[in-house]
Amino acid sequence: MPVPTSTFIARRSSSFNAFKNPKEHRRYRSVSTCLRRSPEFHWTRFDVHTTSLSLQTNLPIELLDLIIEFSLQPVHSFASVAGFSVASRSFRQIALRHYFSMFHVCKAERWRKATSMMPQVTSWARVLEASAEALLCSLHTLREFRSLQIVHLSFFGQSIVSQHKCANLLISNLPSTLYKLSLTDVADINILMLSCIGSNFPLLTSLEISCTERLDESCCWSCFEESASCFWHSPIPDMFPSTTTLTNALMRSLKPLKKLQHLHLGFFLSPDELLSKHFRHAPEDEIGPFGPEFCDVCHDMYSPTTRLAELQASVGLAQVLKKLKTVRFSSFFAKQDSDACERKTTIWISRCDGRIKVRRRPW
Repeated sequence: MPVPTSTFIARRSSSFNAFKNPKEHRRYRSVSTCLRRSPEFHWTRFDVHTTSLSLQTNLPIELLDLIIEFSLQPVHSFASVAGFSVASRSFRQIALRHYFSMFHVCKAERWRKATSMMPQVTSWARVLEASAEALLCSLHTLREFRSLQIVHLSFFGQSIVSQHKCANLLISNLPSTLYKLSLTDVADINILMLSCIGSNFPLLTSLEISCTERLDESCCWSCFEESASCFWHSPIPDMFPSTTTLTNALMRSLKPLKKLQHLHLGFFLSPDELLSKHFRHAPEDEIGPFGPEFCDVCHDMYSPTTRLAELQASVGLAQVLKKLKTVRFSSFFAKQDSDACERKTTIWISRCDGRIKVRRRPW
């Protein structure tokens, strides 16, 4: 007969003879003995005057994991699980494991301290968000993070020359088990980097490489123009003579990513001359907005060809990447899209009867 998990409470009495019926008393003692011997239950209170017995169950580790995971969902901060972590040593291990499943690193000092004082973090971390500069101080430590699944690296502050030196080093030291990779604030999106990603991460389902965050709109017109001259935001025609040539290079480098579903290439497919011509004829106001997307002259001159190039490039990539569902480009001419304010345009891909269709809204 299974023992119920609820709390058993005997009647109140001022003596041990709480049961007037001897048979009832013997039955109570028999049940108490079974409970006392059961490994799943233990007494938490037994009072002579109240003759009460309380039973507690040990929560499974899986249930504790879910509780901690739920606590961290609204805001991923240690304050959410601080009280839980001081309850016991085992509770603290569970709390730390869940907290460090998302590992944020912005400075080299934090990277060194966290990995040296708590080496278990290399096996706990599933998501890594870090600046490239912070990780470069200890690449051999990065190699030990074998359980990573999602990585976001920011190359903010890196020049084109320094990025070329460190990007491939970081990529080659990340585990091949990644299914989501995001590289932002890069100074140059080059084919060598893309080829390195294609050969190292065959399980990727989402890839983002973006450089257009470097356009500075926080100050004035001069700062916007100066920031545009410090990175390769438009590979056509200086790096690639046409959209077709660029698309072919992208297809060759990303072909190994058989499981890729979402691709974000954060550069402009509009000609490089677009910004320089816009700077010549745009009014030199000290107040934004500054970009060509707000200029009627630039829109009439470049919008049709640029939007067509974005669709053509998406079709070419979809031919090689069979699982691809969306392609996202940085664009000055995304006014018809929901994400136009971010200077991004999303192309949605549909496959039917061996044919590939693309458009700028979900199918």
